[in-house]
Amino acid sequence: MYIYVHTYIIHWANPLCCLRRLVMATTAITMLGPGLALRGPDGSMNLAVDGILFEFELLYRLLNLTIQVRVRIDDSYVTKVHQQYACVYV
Repeated sequence: MYIYVHTYIIHWANPLCCLRRLVMATTAITMLGPGLALRGPDGSMNLAVDGILFEFELLYRLLNLTIQVRVRIDDSYVTKVHQQYACVYV
């Protein structure tokens, strides 16, 4: 049983690292994107807006993937470790 607990903790590190990267990238996009739009050369407004939308789409996909991984980890942990507590309702 302890092997499942350690595996659970180790597998939780990946979604937490993804979420940390997600927060850092969102902060960087929010801070640096408008600077390019305001202080860049001519036409940089369109480039900055397109880049911001593209990056936010990638970050949304990363968040969605992280949530899916977390749910799968929790489901596998519950089915492997807590089988004796599982109830079947008819």
